[in-house]
Amino acid sequence: MKLLPHLPLCVVATALLSSAAGTARATDSYSAAVLNDHPLALYRLNDVAPPDVATNSGSLGATGNGSYVGAGHRANGALAADSDAAASFDGTGGRVMVPFAPALNPPASHPFSIEAWIMPTIDGLGNAQAPLFNRHSQGNRQGWVFFQRAADTGFNFRMYNENGGTQSIDITGGPYTVSAWNHVVAVWDGNAATLYVNGANAGSQTGGYVANSDVPFSIGAYGADNAGDNPFTGSIDEVAFYTNALTADQVYNHYTNGLSATSPAAYRVQVLTDGAVEYLRLNEATPYTNVAVNVGSLGATGDGRHTPGAIHGVPGAIVGAAGTATRYSAIDTNSDDGGVPTLIPYNDALNPSGSFTVEAWLRPTEDGAGNAQSPLFNRDPNDGNAPNRAGWDFFQRTHDTGFNFRMFNGIGHDRVFNITGGTYTVGQWCHLVAVYDASVPSATLYLNGVQVATETTPEEGSYTPNTYAPLSIGSYSDASQNPFVGDIDEFAVYTNALSAGQVMSHYSNGTNASRIVAYSQLILGDHPVEYLHLDDPARAVAANSSTLGTALDATYVNTSNSLAGPVPPANLGFDTNNLAASFDAVSTYIELGNPAALNFAGPITLEAWILPDASQNPDGYILGHGDNDNFTAATFLRIENGSYEVGDINGYASYTIPDGDLGGGNWIHLAGTWDGANWNLYRNGELVATNEDATGPTTVDNANWAIGARGRWKNGAGFPDAGEDRVFTGGIDEAAIYNVALTPAQVAAHYAAGVQGSVTLGISFSGSEAILDWTTGTLQEADAVTGPYSDLTNAVAPYHVPVANTAGKFYRLKL
Repeated sequence: MKLLPHLPLCVVATALLSSAAGTARATDSYSAAVLNDHPLALYRLNDVAPPDVATNSGSLGATGNGSYVGAGHRANGALAADSDAAASFDGTGGRVMVPFAPALNPPASHPFSIEAWIMPTIDGLGNAQAPLFNRHSQGNRQGWVFFQRAADTGFNFRMYNENGGTQSIDITGGPYTVSAWNHVVAVWDGNAATLYVNGANAGSQTGGYVANSDVPFSIGAYGADNAGDNPFTGSIDEVAFYTNALTADQVYNHYTNGLSATSPAAYRVQVLTDGAVEYLRLNEATPYTNVAVNVGSLGATGDGRHTPGAIHGVPGAIVGAAGTATRYSAIDTNSDDGGVPTLIPYNDALNPSGSFTVEAWLRPTEDGAGNAQSPLFNRDPNDGNAPNRAGWDFFQRTHDTGFNFRMFNGIGHDRVFNITGGTYTVGQWCHLVAVYDASVPSATLYLNGVQVATETTPEEGSYTPNTYAPLSIGSYSDASQNPFVGDIDEFAVYTNALSAGQVMSHYSNGTNASRIVAYSQLILGDHPVEYLHLDDPARAVAANSSTLGTALDATYVNTSNSLAGPVPPANLGFDTNNLAASFDAVSTYIELGNPAALNFAGPITLEAWILPDASQNPDGYILGHGDNDNFTAATFLRIENGSYEVGDINGYASYTIPDGDLGGGNWIHLAGTWDGANWNLYRNGELVATNEDATGPTTVDNANWAIGARGRWKNGAGFPDAGEDRVFTGGIDEAAIYNVALTPAQVAAHYAAGVQGSVTLGISFSGSEAILDWTTGTLQEADAVTGPYSDLTNAVAPYHVPVANTAGKFYRLKL
C-alpha cells in the first residue's frame, strides 16, 4: 500500500505490487506477480537453448569453436583405434559453422593445409555435395571449397582469386567407396595446391589465390551465400586446419595412423604436434538429449540414454578425481519399483558367447530388499515375452549377503551360474566385477578387488547370450522393475576375462589419490568395448524459478521450448521473446519426478497458460501428479472430453471449454485450487466452476509429476515411453504448483498481470489540482482507506481532482 499521509488525496493501492522476487525482469510483470505469491515450483519454460558447440582442440582455442546447425551428433567415428565419434549430415543443409577468423584465412603468400575424414553415404550428385566450404561466393569469389564428385571421379578441391566465379585451382582425384571413410587433405604452399586422398597425391596445380575475407568456415554444406546449399550426406570427422604446408610424409602418416588399431592417442597427438590451429573432433553429444557417452572401442554405437529422472553430476567413485557419477532411484521406495535406468541399445559386441567381464562402481543408499535391486541388467525383463531367459543380471542382496550375479542358458529360468558374495556398506562406494571365462567355463565375482565367489561347474547347460534386449544400468530395462537406489560410476564391459590381477589393479587405482596412471587410462588400456564414465551433464533442463531453485529442475522429454509463448501486444505482462513448450499428443512431456517438496496433501493451486490445439486426446493433462499404482491418489489440471478440469481421485471441478479456445490461437490462463472444502477452476482470471470435496489432494507416493502428460507411475512403461500417457496437444507456459489455495483476487491479479502488465496508479500535483494517472482499469474512490470504494466509471486518465477537498479522498484501481 502506498500512502501520502499529509495530503487530502491519497493513492492507497496499486494494481500490481512491484516488489516481486528479483528473478523477474522489469518487463515481465507476470512472473513477478506469481513469485510474489510464493509457488513451490514455477516452470517458466523460457530456458535459453544450450549452446551446441563443436569444440576446437587446436591452438586457436575457443575462437575456433564451431556451432552445430542441424548437423547430427555421435555418429561412429573414422579412427580405428579411437572410439571418438563424428558428426553426421542428412543432406538437408545441416552443417557445423566456425565464425570467420583471420587465422583460418591466411593470405596467399602464407601456406596452409586443410584435412578431414569424410564418409559419403550417397554417390556424388550433379549439384555436387560440399563437405568443406570456406568461400566468399558473391561477386568475385575468394577462398576455397571441396566438392564430392561421383565415386569413380573422386573429390574436387577448388581455390579462387577474385576472378568472378571462375576457379584458379581445380583438382579432382581419388576414387572413393560410398559408406567408407576417406582421408582428404589439401595443401597450399603459397604457389601451388596439392590434393591428397587416402594418403596418395591426387594432383597438383599452380595458380593465384585470394583468401576468403568474411564468410564462416562450414562443414557439411555451404555456410554463406545461400547457406545450406550443396548439402553433404554422410559423416565427417577430425577436421583440422594448419597454417603450414603439411608434407607428403606427414599426410601419409596421418592417414596410416588413422587406420592403425594400436594406439588411440597417435592420431590426435600427431595432428596437434604438426601444428593444427583448428581441430574439430566433432565428437560432442547433443545438448538436447541426456546421452551416456561411450568411450570404449564400440564408440558411439554403444552410447546409452539416461531416463529422465536420473540425477547427474553427483560426486564420483574415483578417489581424488574430478569425475562425477549418476544417481538412480525408485519411484516407489517402499516396494522398489519404477526405475530411471540408463539404456544401451542391443549390440552383438556387448553380448559375446565367449568370455566377458562386467565392471562398475556402486554406492547403494539403501540395503538390499527382498525384491532385490538390480544395478546392472542384460536380458529381457518380460517373462511373458521371453520365458526362456538368456543373458545375465546382477542383484543387490542384503549388505551382509552381498551381490548376486546370474547367467542363463536360454531354457526357462535355468541358470548356468548363480554366484553371491561380498559384504558392502550402505552409503559407501564399492567396486563390483563379474568375470565369465568361457575356456573353463567359470564365473567369478569380485568385490573391492577381492574374489568373493566363483563357480566352475555349470548348474544347467551352457551360457546363452542375450540376443536382442538393451543393456540397462540402474534397473531392469523396462524401467518399472527392481530399481537400484544409489549412485553408479565407471561402467565397463570387456569381451575378455579380466585376470584377478587386473581387477585388483583397477580397484587399487580407483582408491588411490596418489595414482600415477589416471583411472580412465588404466581401464582403456585393458580395451573395454563399452566404457561409460556416467559423468554426463544434465541436458534438456526445464529450470525451476521458485526459491527452491535447482532442486526442482525438470527435464524436457522429446520436446523443447521452441514455441512463442504469451507475448505483447495481447499479453503485455511478458517479454517480447517469451517462449513456451510444445506438446504433440504422442511422445512429449516434461518430467518433474516426485520430489518431497511437491508431494504434499492439503490445499493446492495448479496454474498455467495454455495454447490448446483444436484436436486433443480424450485426456490431455496440463499438470499431473500420478495416478499411483492402485489409482487411489492423483492430482490434475487437464482437458478431458471437451472440458477443463481440476481435481483428484475424490472429486473435481469441470467447465465446458468455450468455443474458440481449442485451436483459436489465443493463450488461455487456467488455474485450479482446492481450498480445504472445494475444487475451484478459473479461466482467464474468473471463477468458472466449483465443486465440493471434503478430502482434497493426498500424497502420491509412487507416481511422478509431469507437465503436458499424466505423471509416470511406478509400473508405467520405460523411457522413452515413460510418462507419455494422456499427453496434451499444443503449448504450455508458466506452469506453477503451490501448497496453498490462491484466492480469487490473487488468481485475477495473475491474469491481469499477464494481460495488462505492470499497472500502477500514480499521483502528481499541479497548482490546486491533483492529477491521477493510470494505464488501464477502473478508478475507484472512497472517503476512508478501508472503503467502501465506488467506481468512477466516467473517469479517464489523466484525472484531475481539486486539492481543496479537505475531507480527503482515497483512490485505487479495479482491474
